[in-house]
Amino acid sequence: MKPLLFSITCVLAALLVACGGSSKPAASATTPATQAPQATATQPPVAASATPAPTEAPTAAPTVAPTAPPPSGGGGGGGGGPAVSSQATVAAQTLDFVNKSVTARAGNVTLTLQNKDVLVAHNVMVTGFGTSPDCTGPCETSLTFSAGPGSYRFSCTIHPDMVGTLTLVP
Repeated sequence: MKPLLFSITCVLAALLVACGGSSKPAASATTPATQAPQATATQPPVAASATPAPTEAPTAAPTVAPTAPPPSGGGGGGGGGPAVSSQATVAAQTLDFVNKSVTARAGNVTLTLQNKDVLVAHNVMVTGFGTSPDCTGPCETSLTFSAGPGSYRFSCTIHPDMVGTLTLVP
């Protein structure tokens, strides 16, 4: 038992010296056999590695900022009022858009993607106007842009077979 106690004392003393403590042998050499040396007092603290708790996927902010509304007319004949704001929502489920055709008013448009595919990432891109941030479902992400009347193709850049049409009316 004494050789084991001596070995433990030597190891503890070496650790203490390595950590900047005293080089004197630990007093545990005279500690009765029923009392274990207190190794935790001479060892450096061990940092706990925390695993971050899973968080809910954040709702993504638009990547394309809306444009400022046109100035109100004045003077001789009225003029344009503030730009019209509208919204359209598409849903992604089983790696496809549920509604492949959506309509909104032209102007400042927010196209929202509701990703219903669990643990699958999707986004929505409108050709010529940008792409929303990716989100891993279930989640929502949006793209805001300004456009005039017409038909515009939207798709998921992650899954190119997912396509649809956004129709903007006056």
